[in-house]
Amino acid sequence: MQLQLTKSPSAEDVVDALVELGTAPTAECELTLPSTFVARTPFDYADYLQVVFTWGARPGTKVLRVHARDAAGARAQLKGEHIQIAAALADRIVDLARNEVTSDAVDESAKRLAHKRAIQPRAAGVRAPVEQMIVEASRFPELAHSPDLTAADGRGSLTVGSEARALYGWIWPRDRYETLLANASSGEVVVSTDGTKHVQRQRWPDGHPYLSSPGKKIPYRTLAERLVTIHESAQQRRWAFSSRPHRAEDDLGAAVFELSQNAHNHGARDRRNAWLPNQVRVLRTTTRRFDRDYCREVAESSRALAGWMARHLDTVQSESSEMAIIDIVDNGIGLAQRAASLLGEYGDLDDRKEFEYLKRALAKSTRQGAHRMSAEGLARVQLLMTDLGGAVSIRSGRIALFRDFIRTPYRVGPLDLFSDWIPDDRVAERPARRGSVVTIIIPTR
Repeated sequence: MQLQLTKSPSAEDVVDALVELGTAPTAECELTLPSTFVARTPFDYADYLQVVFTWGARPGTKVLRVHARDAAGARAQLKGEHIQIAAALADRIVDLARNEVTSDAVDESAKRLAHKRAIQPRAAGVRAPVEQMIVEASRFPELAHSPDLTAADGRGSLTVGSEARALYGWIWPRDRYETLLANASSGEVVVSTDGTKHVQRQRWPDGHPYLSSPGKKIPYRTLAERLVTIHESAQQRRWAFSSRPHRAEDDLGAAVFELSQNAHNHGARDRRNAWLPNQVRVLRTTTRRFDRDYCREVAESSRALAGWMARHLDTVQSESSEMAIIDIVDNGIGLAQRAASLLGEYGDLDDRKEFEYLKRALAKSTRQGAHRMSAEGLARVQLLMTDLGGAVSIRSGRIALFRDFIRTPYRVGPLDLFSDWIPDDRVAERPARRGSVVTIIIPTR
């Protein structure tokens, strides 16, 4: 089987590729990727990755074909992260003439991905880069865990449990009776801001690439502070909507922490609870300005997303604004499949069962640890996205859901967590895809 992707595929192109991957004979599968990728909508990059992940999970030999005429050209072609990730999943890599370049290409992929272990810091007052990415790839042991996402658990292992919580943002109390604990050995302290105490990390974790940058002493910034720049106008709207004292960055950090836990916990093991042999997890952030014209362009493929964009412009009474898009992607067996396997169901899931198990996977509780947290999961993320006036898309297996938190804000209560979510309206056919994607979209102005 041979599959070739263009540099800017439509949603229908992605569906066609997934259908082909799901129905082709389980023999050698050759994937040809362009050297560059151009996204039409905020969902496109993660959807592209899921095609690569679905290819990488197929039985049989996975062959990556690059647009090059020799090994030196193959190394030069590995500029895009999508090709670097595909190289980490490939059994063989060949050039256009199908000459073997595996060794050179894999070595080059490892070198380039080594620069994707952490989100770059920035000086105070300087806007974050337009696009940044963290890639964890277990094919390269030194790149299997990002120091931005995981922390030592006290037993010599790295975890994305509560010990890592302060990496993502300041930790604020859930109620006035909560006792906040700081891990002094990790550089955490309890700080009071406007009479409210919170836990704040104040130094880079051991082994972080920015702990000892040559010739520079870079002050510590939480992951959320480095992911996006939230303009004062967006901060003011959030404070007007929510009575909680948290900064918008800390709400974002709490949401990313919740979703990163899902990627690590559900995306790392197979149905029998064994470690997947070639895990990849991606956290990608990008910012984009948009106006009414772009809303109309996006509406051609996603009316739901275009509706959120238009409602935000109406809210701020402006013809243009800016949004941050954060993708959290893994190449695991899927949220629903993983939840089903934990409960002893290993067969194929019909649509109803897949939906029910997806709810179970997302409505989880965080393990107790250095920081007291419970009743977390999707409810927490929805509350935070309501405060931020954002939107969230979830794509896993055959399910694709979307929620606009301006149109349908989340309110704590006994209602079904998915009662206000709608099916993603981009395509009618939803073939199974490998892994899970959660996309957070928030206004930054």
